[in-house]
Order: sequence, then C-alpha cells, then structure tokens
Amino acid sequence: MKSIRGLKIYREIALFMAAAFLCVGMLAVFYVAMETGHECHGEECSVCACMEICESFIRQVGTAFPVLMAGVVYALAVLVVILPLTDGVYGRTPVDQKIRLND
Repeated sequence: MKSIRGLKIYREIALFMAAAFLCVGMLAVFYVAMETGHECHGEECSVCACMEICESFIRQVGTAFPVLMAGVVYALAVLVVILPLTDGVYGRTPVDQKIRLND
C-alpha cells in the first residue's frame, strides 16, 4: 500500500506535467501566430520547419488543450472572484487582528 507521501509526490508530478503541457501549448500557439507572415527562404526555411512542428503539436493535442484552458480559466475565476468574497464570511478573529489576549 502506498503511503500518503508517495501519493502526494504523484500529485505534484501530475500538476507539474499539466503546467508544462499548458506552457508548451500556449507557446506553440503564440509562435504560429507571430510567424505566419514571415519571409520564407525556400524549402530549407527553419521558421517553416518550426511552424510545422508547432502545428502538428496543436493538431495532436486535439480537444485536450481547450479543456485544459477551461480548467485554468476556472481556477483563475475561483482565485480572483470567489476567494476575496469569502474573506468576510469567516469573520475576523483576535489572532487576525493581532490582539494580545492577556489574563
């Protein structure tokens, strides 16, 4: 049976891989968008070769990339919108206000 620490490391690796996947996908999309109007130097054009690699990555990803982006948007919405609203729900405690409680 796996320990909790072992499961935590798998979760961290999965999170890192998802972040790396997202970064590579975003960079591929940005690269293709920026280099669409480049001056091509014939069949040996290195920019065209890089664009083909990026476009093949985007095609292979298929529907996973939009789902991942939706997850990122959802996480940002939670962090930006919902968490600041919950600040007043729990109320302020003396510890939060740094009040010293002497006997």
